[in-house]
Parts: sequence; C-alpha cells; structure tokens
Amino acid sequence: MCRRKARPGLLLLILFVAVVLAGPAAAQRVRSDLAPMITFFSAVKDGDVDAVKEELGKGARVNAFDDNGKTPLVYAVMAGNQELVEVLLEGGALVDFRDETGNTGLIWAAEQGDVEIAEILIAVGAVIDNQNRRGETPLIKAAQHDRRRMLRFLIEGGADVNLNDFTGRSPLVWAEGARTRGAAKILKAAGAE
Repeated sequence: MCRRKARPGLLLLILFVAVVLAGPAAAQRVRSDLAPMITFFSAVKDGDVDAVKEELGKGARVNAFDDNGKTPLVYAVMAGNQELVEVLLEGGALVDFRDETGNTGLIWAAEQGDVEIAEILIAVGAVIDNQNRRGETPLIKAAQHDRRRMLRFLIEGGADVNLNDFTGRSPLVWAEGARTRGAAKILKAAGAE
C-alpha cells in the first residue's frame, strides 16, 4: 500500500474545517495556537533577527514547516542572511533537517552559491554529501548552477565528485548538460567522471 505524505496546507484546511464545526471557542483556541508560528515565520522571512530571537525565547518551534514546506533555516539560507542562520542554529535548528523537497540548508546554500553560509553549516555538522529526494547533493546543485567558488569549496571539503543522483547522473554530467564549462573543468580536475 502506498502512503502519501499530507501537505501542511491541506492539514491546516482540515483543521480549520474541524474547528469551524466544533464552534467559536475551538476556533479562537486554534487561532491563538497558530498566531505565534505565523509571527515567527514572518520575522524569519523579513530577516528580523531581534524578532526571531524574541519568538525563539517564547518557544517558537525552530524546526517547523510553513505552508510551503520550508523551515526557518531554509528561508534564512535562501535569503543569504548569515546572522539569522547562526541565530536559528543556536536556537536549536537541526542543520540537516530537510524541507518538503528533501533539501537541507547546505543544498540550498550550494544552489545559491553562498560559500559563507555553507561554511557555517558545515562547521556545525552539515553532511557534505547529503542527497535530496532526487538524489541531488550540494555538489550537484553547485554544478547545475555553475557555482564555481562553491564547487571548489565543496571539493576541498571532501565532497564526493562522483556521487550520482538517483537517475545515475554525476555532478560532471549535470555540469556538461547545463553547458557550464567552468564547472565541468573544475570537476574534471578533481577526478570527476
């Protein structure tokens, strides 16, 4: 039997319908439970470090998902906000926690080409060869997007230059397919096949 993972938005819709059927008192209780998370995610998305610290102090769930299947750490990495990344990690964010697509913060940093954030994540234990649901590693993401500085950083950090995704494509195949000659050259020099 195949089980499908429920989407966070669908769960909220079901919860809303259940609350409406349960009556106004239950609706008020759910709104008051969701409000802190909405405030927390808004602060993260706005890059408001002080507000994020305040919400963490109030017990915000640092590893929660929003309706887009993203975690606060993923949003901070995508925004390139180093200070916020550090605050979330200090607040208990799991460095290799995956978003809905299976991407970790390091995979997002590699796609963005943000070496400074990648350094922070690896320093606290991010796995350099983690794979998302498609088997893409940080190195593959860097190759796909021609992030040469990131490629060098990951290779120097010990990334496996021949670790294939789940379709059998290597970082080099991705670089060549994306016509990123610079990335392909870097990978070949590191022994990629």
